[in-house]
Amino acid sequence: MLLQKKKQLLISIIFLSVLASFYYFLSTEHAAGLFIRYFLGKKIVAEEINIERIKGTILTGVILENIEIRNSKIMILPHFLRAQSIKIQFYFSIFPVSVIIENARLFLDKEDPIVFSGTYKKDQWDIDLFSRGLGLTSLFKSLSVSGAFFERTTGYLKDIQLHLTGTRKNPRLEGFFVIDKILTRNFSIRCLPIQLHLIIRDIGPEFKIEGEITSSEGNLFFRNSQVNIVNSRIVYQDNPQNPALFINGESFIDKTKIKISVRGFLHDPHIELTSYPPLSQERLLVMLATNKSWKSLERSLGAVRQNEISSDMVKDFFDYAFLGGSGEKMAQTLGIKDGWVRFTQNTRTMGIKKSLSDELDVGYQIEEIKNVDRTKDVKYKVLGDVQVTDSISVSVEKELKKNQAQQDQIQKNPSDDKFLIKYEKRF
Repeated sequence: MLLQKKKQLLISIIFLSVLASFYYFLSTEHAAGLFIRYFLGKKIVAEEINIERIKGTILTGVILENIEIRNSKIMILPHFLRAQSIKIQFYFSIFPVSVIIENARLFLDKEDPIVFSGTYKKDQWDIDLFSRGLGLTSLFKSLSVSGAFFERTTGYLKDIQLHLTGTRKNPRLEGFFVIDKILTRNFSIRCLPIQLHLIIRDIGPEFKIEGEITSSEGNLFFRNSQVNIVNSRIVYQDNPQNPALFINGESFIDKTKIKISVRGFLHDPHIELTSYPPLSQERLLVMLATNKSWKSLERSLGAVRQNEISSDMVKDFFDYAFLGGSGEKMAQTLGIKDGWVRFTQNTRTMGIKKSLSDELDVGYQIEEIKNVDRTKDVKYKVLGDVQVTDSISVSVEKELKKNQAQQDQIQKNPSDDKFLIKYEKRF
């Protein structure tokens, strides 16, 4: 009997101790402070975490005041987070926690701070972010973005105003910022205001993006030319690496106004060029690549002809191409980049090419054709290659008139001018 009463007393003591422990854990400020510090230390691995004061309880909600977190493992880039207040509310439900953040600032390695405030309740974000400016290098590093393109790209974003909503797995990002400048190897962008309306689906290794990025105006500097961007947008439909393009722009070269329209997807874009006065799309593409009028390009191409007619030079070229000679005379005179000689049963063709700039190669070709009646026709062509980007070049072939006596005949038999667009993909 006495033993039974001792057992009941022991059970009552244990029950009361557990109840008191739960009460202490849920209803005292000291326990809340111990739990929050332990939780943050486990979830946010950082060099330093300082909290000036922790108020409240697990049951009523915990308020953290004047929080400082330095160099957490979340980001590669050195950073420092400071928040005036963070309130955490715990629930015994499917959404166990809500967070209210007031006046937080994120400092990224010598950048202007990113200021943010807002809430996360019942798996719904409602966060406002602001910043006077942010460098692209810091942005890429903070997001752990890598690749050759990002390594070669620098720039600066300013007047950033973003609003984050949606759920943890499907956040929605809307807002505005200005591309002050973006510099890459092939082009640069300046003063381009951007509007964002994006939804990220299923955050993870195979996430998707829906929505669009729009801009009403801005400047694109492509090689040597300037293009004014107007009323353009990029539309995302699932695949984040292959958005649809709706880009419009215009450029002025000499007295020619060129309108540019890019449609299709990033991996397969279609470019349409129109101008006043009217020119072919191929000529307009060459003009954009060189920032020169078509007449000045024709003069540049025609300049080779003056150095080309020497018979000694042709002999030297033949020696260079076929017999292993050094071609010194030809190289010294023309700065030869390429040369060729081709023979068939009825034709003989010889040509050379030289570089006038990093983007422009020009050349001259002579073709002799034997006719059935044993007469010979000779064709002269000026050649040109313009490197538009690392992977796209435009080749130009223009047949020249030998003298005024031949012009009538050439008009009856139009010259075989050609414009070829070459695309090279490296794997």
